[in-house]
Amino acid sequence: MKTIEISSEYSVASQIAVEDVQTISDLGFRAIMCNRPDNEEPGQPRAQDIGAEAERLGLKFSWVPVETGRIQPQNILDFSSELQRLPKPVLTYCRTAARCTHLFDMAGL
Repeated sequence: MKTIEISSEYSVASQIAVEDVQTISDLGFRAIMCNRPDNEEPGQPRAQDIGAEAERLGLKFSWVPVETGRIQPQNILDFSSELQRLPKPVLTYCRTAARCTHLFDMAGL
């Protein structure tokens, strides 16, 4: 798992696995946000499973699913609201990290 720091409080990653959550915690992240809809592709871990592991380890978890290539104004508002609510630093993930990066840029944070 590779993370890309966008700001001191925000990093992105491509799809993570349940097993990555411990590493994410060890890296000092306090929250994880998933920007992928479940079942976007076969074999993808469910957000619920990653969220359960995050919460088990004391991390906050948020799921703001956004269809790839179809970011809507409401998605940007939901993303911004959740990002402001979550304890920092936050790691967000999607399939390739591009969607998370675009959402951050569009939110103007």
